This record gives sequence, C-alpha cells and structure tokens, in this order.
Amino acid sequence: MKKIKKIGLKFYQIIYKNQIIILSICVAALLGIVWSVINTKYIDYNPINGDFQNYNPVRRLLSGQIPFKDFSVYLGCGQLYLEAFLLSIIGNTFKNSLCSMYFLSVFCFWISIMVVVFLVTKSKFFAILSANILIFFNIARPAFFVNNMVAELWEGFNAGIIPGNSARLIRAFVTILLAWIILLRIKKVYYKKNKIEEVTFFIAFISGIMLLWSNDYGVVTSFSMGFVYLVIIFKCFWKDWKLILKQVGIYIPSYLVGMIISILFVTKFHIKDWFLFMFGVGKYQQWYYETQIPFKTYYIYEINSSILSILSLFLALYYLFRIIKEKTFRFNIDNFIQNGLLAYLFLTVFLGTNFYHLLSGGVSEELLQVVLAGYGIGILTKQITKINRKTVSKILMVVNLFMIVYSISNLYYFIMQNNITYGYQYIGGKIDAYLNDSKAESLKTVQEKLNGKAVFSTYASAVEAYMDFFQPTKYDYIIHVLGDRARKEYIDIFIQGNYDYVATIREDYTPWEYWIRNANWFFYRELYAEYIPDFSTDYQLYWKKGNVSIYKEMPVIEVEKIEDKIKIVLKYKEAIDAVADVRLVYNTEYKFPFYQTGAFKKMIHVDSVSQKNILQSTEKIYADFFIPEEADPYYIPITIIDGYGEVILDGVPLNQVKINITDVVVKNIFFIK
Repeated sequence: MKKIKKIGLKFYQIIYKNQIIILSICVAALLGIVWSVINTKYIDYNPINGDFQNYNPVRRLLSGQIPFKDFSVYLGCGQLYLEAFLLSIIGNTFKNSLCSMYFLSVFCFWISIMVVVFLVTKSKFFAILSANILIFFNIARPAFFVNNMVAELWEGFNAGIIPGNSARLIRAFVTILLAWIILLRIKKVYYKKNKIEEVTFFIAFISGIMLLWSNDYGVVTSFSMGFVYLVIIFKCFWKDWKLILKQVGIYIPSYLVGMIISILFVTKFHIKDWFLFMFGVGKYQQWYYETQIPFKTYYIYEINSSILSILSLFLALYYLFRIIKEKTFRFNIDNFIQNGLLAYLFLTVFLGTNFYHLLSGGVSEELLQVVLAGYGIGILTKQITKINRKTVSKILMVVNLFMIVYSISNLYYFIMQNNITYGYQYIGGKIDAYLNDSKAESLKTVQEKLNGKAVFSTYASAVEAYMDFFQPTKYDYIIHVLGDRARKEYIDIFIQGNYDYVATIREDYTPWEYWIRNANWFFYRELYAEYIPDFSTDYQLYWKKGNVSIYKEMPVIEVEKIEDKIKIVLKYKEAIDAVADVRLVYNTEYKFPFYQTGAFKKMIHVDSVSQKNILQSTEKIYADFFIPEEADPYYIPITIIDGYGEVILDGVPLNQVKINITDVVVKNIFFIK
C-alpha cells in the first residue's frame, strides 16, 4: 500500500511540475483533432492520389493480412502502423483514415519543430512554445503569416497540415523520431552504467528498427546516424584503435539485430518477401516513373542544388566540425546531444532530398524545410536570453488560450453546420462519410452492376472499401507493381482469376491514364485481349469479357536509326485505328565510360508520336514513357491511326547511350473504342 502511495505521489509531482507542458500538449492535440474532423466531413477524394494509397494497406493490416507477404507496403511501415493504431481506436473506415492522416500530419510537424528547437535552445518551454505557435499559425493562416512566409518553405508547411499524395512528412518523420527517442533515453542509458558500450548498442539497435519506417528516409536516417556516431567515436578514441574497433564491432551487429527483429515482427517471419519487394522497387524506380527526359536525373553530380539543400549541407558540416573541434578526448554525452544530433538531422535531410532527387529526378524538401524552419526559430529564440522560465510560461498560457478559443469556435461552427450537405450524400459501411453526389451515385451504380461479381481494379478505391473486398493481388495501385517478380505475380493472378469485370481509370478523368496504360502495357495487353468496355462511372471504366476484335494482318515494319534514336514505324494496307502490341528485344550501352561522364543510370525514352496526333495539346506529354535499359523481351504499345503507327526510342542520358535493337515483332492488333 505504501509503495502504491509512493508511486501515486511521484506521479502527482511529475504532473504538477510539468502541468503547463502537459496542458500545452493537450491543447496542441485538441487543435489537431478539430482540424482533422473539420477537413473530413465532406469527402471529394481523388482516386489516384494518396487517400486510398494510405487507407488500402491499413485496411488489409486490420483484416489480418501480413505486410509484404499479403500486400505491398510502398510508403513504409511507419505510416502504416501509426494509422492502423489510430483506426483501431476510432474505427476502421475511410473517413477515419483521412481524419487520422490529417492529424498525423499535424502531429509530425509539431514534434519536428519541438525537437529541433529543443536541440538549439535546450529549453522544453521554448520548444513547446515554438511548436504550438507554429501549428496554430500554420492551421489558422492569418494574412500576415501567409504574406510573409518564404516561398521555399510552403511545401513543408503544407505537408504539416495536409497528408498529400504520399504522406511525405509522415514518411520522413523517422528522422525526427530517432532523434526524439535518443533525447528521451540517451542520458539515462549512459549515466546508468556510465559506459559507452550501452550507448553504442542503444543507438545502433534503435537505428536498425527505424529502417522499416520508410522505404526512403529509413535508409538515409540509418546511414546518417551511423556516420555521425562514427565521427564522434573516432574523435573521442582516436588514440585507442582497439576501443574504436570494439565500438564498431558492437554497432554493426546491434544495428543488424534491430533491423532483422523488426522485419521478422512486421512480416511475421516472411523476411524473404521484404527483401524481394525492396530490391524490386529499387530497380524499377530508376526508370519507371515520369514521362519526359528532363524530369529525371542521370548523372552522379545532379544533386539538388537548391539554396535550402546547400544550407543543410553547410550546417551538417558546421556541426561535424564542432564535434571534431571539441578539446575533450573522452565520450561526452552532452556534446553528442548538442552537436551530434544537429549534425545528424542536417545530414539526413540533405541526403534525403538528394537521394530522392538522384533516384527519381523529383524534389522532396518537406522535412528539410520543416527542420530549417525549426532551426531558424530556435536560433532566434536562443537570442532572447533575458526572458526567464516564468515569463515563457505566461506567454505559453496565452498561446494556449488562443488555440483553445480557435479550436472551440471552429468546432462549434462545424457542429452547427453538421446538417448541411450541399451536393453530398452519406455512404455507410467502410466509407462512413459524405461523398459528393457524383461519387456517391457511381458507387451505387457499381454495386448494382457488379451484384457480387468479381472485379479487378488497377486502382483500388471506394468500390473495394464500400463492398468490403480487396484487390486480388498484393498491389492496390498498378503504379506500385515494381520489379520483374511483382509484374509476373500480378499478371498471373489477373489471367488465372477469370474476373467478371476489370476497372481502369477513365482517360477523360485524368490524362495520366495515357501514361498508366503505356508504362504498364504488360497488363493492358492482357486486358485488351479478353475484355471490352461495358460501362463507366465518374472516374472508372469497367470492362467485361467479350468478343474482342483482333486484326490479323501483319504490318510492314520499318526500323530506322537516326543518330542515337531508333524510329519504329508500322504501316498497314487498310486505314485502321487500333493499338499494336509490339515485342522488342534490345539492349543499351554507354558510349563513354563512367569516369568521363558521371552517368550512373541509363534507360530508354519512348516518344509515342502517332498517339499524340489524336490527343489534345495538354494531354500529349502524358503519352510518353520510359522502358528499362535492356530486355529480352519487352512489350510496348504503338497507336495506329489511319493505318500508320510510330514511336521513337531515345537512349538517355542524351548523347551518352546507344540502343541496339535485335528484334521487333507485332504480336497483336487491338481495336479499342
């Protein structure tokens, strides 16, 4: 009984001592919840963005399916398990999925700012004050905040309130999470036994676990932490190589143990599926996405040279220099926290944005922007040395009051407007939300038409959720079918399944469907061979088995080499309009060695010349696509207009790659209305 009272008293003392901080956390949570609820009352989702990309894997997980074995986890396990945890509490519905993603975006933004400001100021009060002010302004967005915001920071701040296409801030949150865990535990780990070995094991083990959080930032987070910690070890023990080797000998196995344990836990011992998925995705991402040559990167020196990227590199080097400059030659836990974690953060965001840029050609600076914003606020706050803790607490209470008033007023307005549903209809089941009339009517149409029949969708979305079934393969989105093994598995299930209906995205809904068809011809060539269009909804075209018209006459095939390009022309005697299924056997080779050019990847760009002739000017760029550097064989579509079809294959990087075509065969001609 005395022990219970002692624990209760200690708990009370902790709460009393930190009552302002606890209140501030609750207020921030309240604001995040209200923001999430308000933004998910009416739902007008985009079926090819991140809304169902986020919900589909979570729905599978909560149904008992195993990650990587039964379904792919394209964005990583962090977002998957965070969202699944919230849905297990508030309910497994699409609406709650959207709500949880809005909340997690705010939560990750808030924690990120708080951690970075704390690392700069070493003050919990300044950290939470800065975080609360920033999420309040970011959500409320008063005119002075919007008008004075630096343009280069908007993506990060938007990601802090809206999940977007790929939940980028949540995926990248692993970087902040690792720093946060270290901040919470590292001193206790070190001072408990005052041994460096325990610190080495702890950091390595946690870093290994973090690898699975994200398929991109998990890698760079692990690397950055290992590199920075190695610099500290070398700095502290450079005179004792045995001790350095001992720490390395502890770090590497501890990291591997953390990684393997987490993989075994997530995959339920199906570790092979995780490795196959990761290698397949990595190989295909080199060439698969995008439509135009300038949108991708090919040279090792094509780093993201934006001012923010360069600034993060400078700050990483600055804090690494501070570590090296330290006069002490023993491990200093405070030095690791003060300089090591900041060096780690800036190195990670620099590598993260550049890893993404070199791999895909795109730019992803959301976490970079948030970290730099937090750092700038921390530096400014640190200059205010005359403000004591009591004053900061008062300011924090005022900020909390504003946040409470704002949250309650918005919640009140939401409740009062709750019965107003202009142009929206309530859909129950796993949707449990007000969908706009178009999507609601489409769901009812599909339910009536399908009537229990099997359907195979290239983009699993509201139909699957509402009727409570899953896309038959591991891959809810066809754009995530990456890797030779994944494509074979996907198409085998499709062919063997003998589905009553197949659902694709309508071309008049989004021009991206032109790219989706061309880039995923491995699937569409099988679809066109067996299925014909039957009916459509607001964004889907439904196909059913039918008498497919296949033209038997073989064309005249002309293959012309124009410098580094290959022009393939198909000519028919009749003025037919169709799509040719063309089998290519080819390879590529660099014209110059790597040390002369720096080109580290190559691919082939396909210019769909004849298809573009029937597209609007705004649609033309979506007809082009990429194919891998070599294949035996690879199938591509060539659109035939009035008996003529043409594509141009261009080796990229331009003027660096030679294409060798050894075989061109037309396998089928499909008449598609």
